Amino acid sequence: MAFETTKMTRAFLALMLSFALSVPAAAQMEGTSDWRATRAQLEAEAALLERAAASPAYGPATQEKARERLAVVRRRLSLGDFTVGERIFVQVRSTSVAVNDTLIVLDSLWIDVPGVRRVSVAGVLRSEVEATVTRSVQEVVRGATVRAIPMMRVGVLGEVTRPGFQNVPATTLLDQLITNAGGPTLSAELTQARVLRDGQELIGGDEFMKALSAGRSLVTSQLQDGDIIEIPTRRPPWSREATLQIVSLVLAPLIAFLLVR
Repeated sequence: MAFETTKMTRAFLALMLSFALSVPAAAQMEGTSDWRATRAQLEAEAALLERAAASPAYGPATQEKARERLAVVRRRLSLGDFTVGERIFVQVRSTSVAVNDTLIVLDSLWIDVPGVRRVSVAGVLRSEVEATVTRSVQEVVRGATVRAIPMMRVGVLGEVTRPGFQNVPATTLLDQLITNAGGPTLSAELTQARVLRDGQELIGGDEFMKALSAGRSLVTSQLQDGDIIEIPTRRPPWSREATLQIVSLVLAPLIAFLLVR
């Protein structure tokens, strides 16, 4: 049984490596494909990537991808997933304390749990945050029930019923975010929706629709706090200007021909 388990683990890690090396480098820069990865899983992935980066069985391009991916994984293992300004929903329930609030990650990577204590999230993965906050709070409030969910502030703008920014769990699906905004309007061109970061397109067109249809979340789609999903207006099939341009292109040669006859 142990032998079979080892074989399954190796097969899983090999599949992980295959997927990791197929992901474009630009998408890898913000973290691994699955925010739920535990520290043990990331350490196993790092070991696998180290071997791939040094293995002559892979070509130079694949080895370079492995090194890029390895740098991202090592960064997560060292620095964690949280940055200043991110939000974490924290709920604490006990006979003496009640907290139900969205807390901001402060300088030096702390969150201030009201009436309890400051909790450090430096070096903490998203998959570890609930256990980290629970352990720290329960040192002060014995027997407290604790929840801690990473949040994001993401805008849904353009052709939706209620455009604006939303504070939602990082696990929120892209389609749920659009639904929260009231859904697309009748004038929306959803197939041309795109994700913007600092005014630059991050995901657009077919790639966005694939993420939407695959049921991806904000984190697994590599979105960050402050990103914007923009849904443009559907263009009419024939505008007045376009019609005039086509007519002029057709008629101009005909008129010229008639004039020189």
